[in-house]
Amino acid sequence: MHPAGLTRAGRPAASDPDRSERTAMTTPDPFSAALADRLQRAWHETPTGAGLVSITLAAPEVCFRGLPRLDGPYWYWARPETETYLLGLGEAWRSEASGEGRLDTLARSFEALRRRWQRLDPDSQGTAPPCFTGIAFDPDDPMEGPWQGFPNALLAVPEVVLRRDGNHCTLTFTAEAGGGGETVARWLAVAGRLLGALQCPPDPSGTRTPLTRILSDPEESEWIGLIEQANRDIEAGAIDKVVPARRIRVCAERRLDGHRLLAALGYMYPCCMLFAANLGGRTVASATPERLVTRHGDEVVSDAIGGTARRAPNERHDQELGDALQGSRKARHEHALVVEAIRAALAPVCEELSIPDAPRIYRLRHLQHLWTPVRGRAPRESGLFYVRVTSVRVCRGTFRPRPRRNSRSYRTYRRPPSRSRSRNSRQRDGSPRRRPHSTSSTRSTRTRRCTARSASCSSRPATTTPRPT
Repeated sequence: MHPAGLTRAGRPAASDPDRSERTAMTTPDPFSAALADRLQRAWHETPTGAGLVSITLAAPEVCFRGLPRLDGPYWYWARPETETYLLGLGEAWRSEASGEGRLDTLARSFEALRRRWQRLDPDSQGTAPPCFTGIAFDPDDPMEGPWQGFPNALLAVPEVVLRRDGNHCTLTFTAEAGGGGETVARWLAVAGRLLGALQCPPDPSGTRTPLTRILSDPEESEWIGLIEQANRDIEAGAIDKVVPARRIRVCAERRLDGHRLLAALGYMYPCCMLFAANLGGRTVASATPERLVTRHGDEVVSDAIGGTARRAPNERHDQELGDALQGSRKARHEHALVVEAIRAALAPVCEELSIPDAPRIYRLRHLQHLWTPVRGRAPRESGLFYVRVTSVRVCRGTFRPRPRRNSRSYRTYRRPPSRSRSRNSRQRDGSPRRRPHSTSSTRSTRTRRCTARSASCSSRPATTTPRPT
């Protein structure tokens, strides 16, 4: 059924100034009645027993215009270029962990969940229910300040997930087994909110919002010193490669909305993977060209991206810059280190690996990178192996075969003790600094604690690691 068959009750005029007060969205007959009937039937046919139950059904073709305006908790994952979208709303199950053993803890939790997870596919759609994950860079990070409300490490299964792959759409409903008729009623309410939000007309184009930098950690002089020290360490042979990063906090003159930010990222970087998560009333939004690791069945894919050059408006000049990048010894050496790190991480969990002999060019809006897709095949019984792969790659911003020092310990070792930031509370003229109108801009620029910290320093779009399994 085409999305034109979905409407919303009580839609206000397009000029309605208070878009946050919109009424709930509903889906009319015959779809809502058919969905309710299919859900009721599938739910009552679910085998008895404890655990989680997921039911995946065919859905109408839904038009995504990016992340809609929704109250959390939600998870959003998209690649506009391939018309691939995942939007999850609510929370059916979650597992949190912190500390050095957090990844093993999550792996054990997920394996226990898998053993008691009934995944039903009455419409034979062939899609598994997704699980989303978010991991802080530092296992001991207390997640305070702007990160309050986000766990250090998290696995989450949403209540309702809408998935679109090309023209193929599905709805997946998940809840604890043993619930009564209220389970289906709740599912339908959540699905109505989700589908209804997607039918809202897009917001009018906004104006460019000036951003004011209020914090840089480390500050400029210290940052330059760290870069110079890293260069000296590389020249001395102490390390082969390090990808430094810093945290920059900005404030805007007006509140920044996550769905507007994702719309801008989708327009600027349609071939990137877009991600957003709203937990505890706060939102993380990101765009990244590289997959940490993706698994479909027994196929595993990870992107090696290293070696970067700028783009040029002139097509011929742009091609020359790309050719020079591919012929650069420095860029090829940097790229080879990344490929080798991924190969070493995947080899213990994959039965075979396929790595092209030479990298290709991956072109984005302003930059072009050397790119090698690393593919492998992993035994299906390996379970949540990617969590352990993540643990290897998260701590390998610094590359050196022997001895190996990860990027976090390198930063701690090289960086002097932190200094007071109290001067940030006042303007240069001595007057008190005005508090930001909204911290949303801060939330969208979180690079200090993200596992994919390399993006903030290499001028790639900022990225976070959460991915659907």
